[in-house]
Amino acid sequence: MTDHMTDGQRKQLDKLFNKITENSQVGLEPNFTEEGRNLLMQAEIHPAELTIKNLEHFQKKGDPEEVAKIRYDHYRTKRYSK
Repeated sequence: MTDHMTDGQRKQLDKLFNKITENSQVGLEPNFTEEGRNLLMQAEIHPAELTIKNLEHFQKKGDPEEVAKIRYDHYRTKRYSK
C-alpha cells in the first residue's frame, strides 16, 4: 500500500489533533476542546468519525489475523490521507 503522508506530516497531524482534543485514547471518541468542536462544525465532521480504532476492532470471528492486519492497515492509510 502506498502512504501519501511523510512521517513529518503525520507527526504534525498528530500534534494538531492532540491540541484540539482533551482525550485521544484508542477506541474512545475524543473529547474535543471548544476550539476543536467549532472546527469540526465548520468542516461538517462528526466527532465519532475521528474515533481512533485499534487492531482488535478489525478482527472478526473466524478470520485469520493477517486479514485483520490488512483491514487495519487500510484504515490507517485512509485515516491519514484525509
